[in-house]
Amino acid sequence: MRKEVRIALDTNIFISGLVTGRRTETSVKKLVDLLIRETLEGRLGGESAIRLVFPRIVLEELLEVLDNIFSTYEELDELKEIIQLLYEISIDASPDEIGKFLKEVRLVLERNCKELGKNDACNFDESDIPIIAASLACECDYFVTGDKKIHRAFCRKNNEPAKIGNMTILFPHEALSHLSV
Repeated sequence: MRKEVRIALDTNIFISGLVTGRRTETSVKKLVDLLIRETLEGRLGGESAIRLVFPRIVLEELLEVLDNIFSTYEELDELKEIIQLLYEISIDASPDEIGKFLKEVRLVLERNCKELGKNDACNFDESDIPIIAASLACECDYFVTGDKKIHRAFCRKNNEPAKIGNMTILFPHEALSHLSV
């Protein structure tokens, strides 16, 4: 039985925590800093109970966003090196493992659309499905995103966190709270 908490971040959280949030102290910045610190500590032989999950699909989307939107960012090359290091020391899943979860994600969205009439589940952004499937394949406990549509699409009952399989979908401030930081 594993003792670490596995957390995957949506691309929007990486961007906010690594680029746009660097100048101010926000819950996103605190969360990204915590995950980077804990993942590095765990990889360096320390006792870390938190592990960053960084699927290749998120890495590719993140690098694409940086190149397209932040191409003039002064520290872009340094930032890309940090991102590549994070990818190398984090957990990823193979395309075959991810493929097994694509169907599950689509089935949950279809069910939430039909049974609950959730518009966000009916009109879900197809590009987010592989990211969520990859997080499930990596056995994440939490998937952190600022995208309200993702939360609404996977939420079965009001006032309950969104969930798919054993993975809870959280906003950054909720993740910090769950990690007791």
